Amino acid sequence: MNELRDMREQIVAAVRRFGAFRKRWALLAGGARFVLAFVGALLAWFVIDWAVKLPMWPLALTFVAIVLAGAVLLVRWVALPLLERRALEREALLVEKLHGKLDNQVIGALQLGAELESAPAAERLGHSANLVRELVQRTAKAVSALDPAALLDLRPAR
Repeated sequence: MNELRDMREQIVAAVRRFGAFRKRWALLAGGARFVLAFVGALLAWFVIDWAVKLPMWPLALTFVAIVLAGAVLLVRWVALPLLERRALEREALLVEKLHGKLDNQVIGALQLGAELESAPAAERLGHSANLVRELVQRTAKAVSALDPAALLDLRPAR
């Protein structure tokens, strides 16, 4: 049982590593969009002020609007992805989908392995405990060499 738990924890660690990699890239992309949008809006505000010489009240109102829009964008593009929790099962399904050769092994190993660990007697499971152990072992071996960067296309969408 201890060996099964260790192999299952390897699978969980690999899936969490993949989720953390995706979250990190989402934060970097959101942060870059925020910086570009906010700095671009401020630059446009300065150029309009320089070119048109507006009175103080429209300048103040547009500056407040830019700051409020920046706060909304900061929350939407940076804070919400930062606070988002990634479900282990969802990430496991995404790993299987992107990998292409795992065919439900990851989610099966996670769910059946947890079921086997928590079962008081292997006879009451309704499926073979040896089959579950073999599935967890093969999946742990397959996911140990998992490279999150190779699974994801990090180029911007067109």
